Order: sequence, then structure tokens, then C-alpha cells
Amino acid sequence: MAREHSPSQRLLTRGGRGALLLLALAGGLSCDLFETRKPNDPGQNTFPCAPLTSQSDVFVNIEQAYGRGDGLPCYLSSLSDDIVFDFDDADSLSPPPEKYLNYTKGVEQVVAQNIASGAD
Repeated sequence: MAREHSPSQRLLTRGGRGALLLLALAGGLSCDLFETRKPNDPGQNTFPCAPLTSQSDVFVNIEQAYGRGDGLPCYLSSLSDDIVFDFDDADSLSPPPEKYLNYTKGVEQVVAQNIASGAD
């Protein structure tokens, strides 16, 4: 006796299962499964910068913010406008390099930005 296959049974044949699998995968791909994450607003600073009310707060800000992209505004605001590079003679027998003689907050800002962004 010949058996007739109902439409639901025909759907579950090998070809039908493959088609269902492709439809499920296509549905999963279209549901933002592999979408990139939404970037943070560049104006939003997520680094917790302590208020500059004591020397220890300034030290903590400088220590924790240095080298972090989100901490760069905090780091720079914690520095004095009159930066002086103090070359320690005990560290080297030669005089300080020329670039340190005119070291300013602007130079430190460029250096800190390069370090925070991983530039050489």
C-alpha cells in the first residue's frame, strides 16, 4: 500500500530541513546578531575626576588618569600651567636633553595624548 506524505511531512524532508535551517540563519542575521555595538558619545567623559580640593586628590587624579583616553581631560586639569621638568643629576651623568629645557604643559598635553592613544 502506497503511503501518501502530508504537506507537513514533505516539509521535513532533507531539502525542507535545509531550507528551514537557512531561513532560521537568515532570520538570526537580520536581528542585529552580528551588529557592532553603538559607540559612546565622544563628549561624554566617563572617568571619575576627583575635585581638586586637596593635594591627595590631585595626586590620585594624575596617577589614575594618566595614559587613559577618557582620563586625559582630568589629567590635564590636574596639572599646573607652570610645568618644570626637574632633571635629577643622579639619574644620569650627562646633562638633560635639549627637549626637556623648554618643557611646557602644551608639550605634556601632546605627550599624554600620544600615550593615551597608543602612538609612538
